[in-house]
Amino acid sequence: MRLLILVTFVFSLSGCAWISLDRYYGIDGTNDQWQSKFRPGKSSTKTVGYPDTQIHSFIHPEVELTLEISYQDIGAVGPLIIPFIPTPWDSSKNIMITATLYTESEIEIDFSTWQISTSGVKHEPKEVFVDRISGEVKGKVKLQKGSRIYLPYNLKAADVDSLSIEFGLIKAGQKLIKPPELNLLKTKGTWHYEAWTV
Repeated sequence: MRLLILVTFVFSLSGCAWISLDRYYGIDGTNDQWQSKFRPGKSSTKTVGYPDTQIHSFIHPEVELTLEISYQDIGAVGPLIIPFIPTPWDSSKNIMITATLYTESEIEIDFSTWQISTSGVKHEPKEVFVDRISGEVKGKVKLQKGSRIYLPYNLKAADVDSLSIEFGLIKAGQKLIKPPELNLLKTKGTWHYEAWTV
């Protein structure tokens, strides 16, 4: 019995753990022009985890746009066995749109026109980053098919319960495409036990 207690004590000191709650933005109401699919989250163990989310898709004959917005709140931290210390503060993470564009055409787009509206105020992305393009993207940019885009905004996610996303024009080949406005509502996802060990 003493050995079991000792082993348990040593194990509890070999790392730390925390309890997290996934939060994501799902479609608010009905929208026939956007399709949504739930993707369950994954706890971070030896690989990087990710929260629950809804992946929203706008499909046009020339281009397919998918995007998601999600983050995690930490509810408690502590030793590996029982993370018992509550964390009363909200997540400090800002809203970030993660998007992917699929097309066989050459894409030209200005991401500064992707505006988030909340409480009657519009916000432009703080920065724009695209896979396979080094550094920050500014102004119009030409994209390869399957490009993944990251758009952080100066909006604390914990303070935003609902939002609307307005999109600018996407030039695909010789065609101009404007995805319809997307209204989203914050939703609670799954609780996770996360651990870090030495």
